[in-house]
Amino acid sequence: MIGDRKGWPIIIFTIFFIASTVSAAYATDIPIRLGYSDAEAFPFQIRHDADPPGIAIEIIDQVGTDLGLKFIFVQLPNKRVQLSLSEGTQIDGAFMYSYKTDREINGQYPMKDGKLDEEKRLATLSYYTEVSHLIFW
Repeated sequence: MIGDRKGWPIIIFTIFFIASTVSAAYATDIPIRLGYSDAEAFPFQIRHDADPPGIAIEIIDQVGTDLGLKFIFVQLPNKRVQLSLSEGTQIDGAFMYSYKTDREINGQYPMKDGKLDEEKRLATLSYYTEVSHLIFW
């Protein structure tokens, strides 16, 4: 269990897009609305008004440029991002969320041979504490 190991890397994957959303957007030039948490995760995502806004946003924006897609980034509280995905409101996809099986109903994670494709992750985060601290996870 992750909570029993100090320094266990938390792998952050992109819930990229529901295939039909991307196909429809590509065919009609409709912007794709991508949600992300309003909690900063420097240097990957920073405040919506920061310049630069964070590495993750810059990478996704470049993908959009390369593929001729327009992304609109929507920063929301974490639970509202998840709710908007499940209801199909406000956003079409989300990014910078760790893999959890219960999140699969809201979108697709990059997979390879039935397992997460770690080569397509956006970031890897690790957390450490000093031995003397009373923080456990």
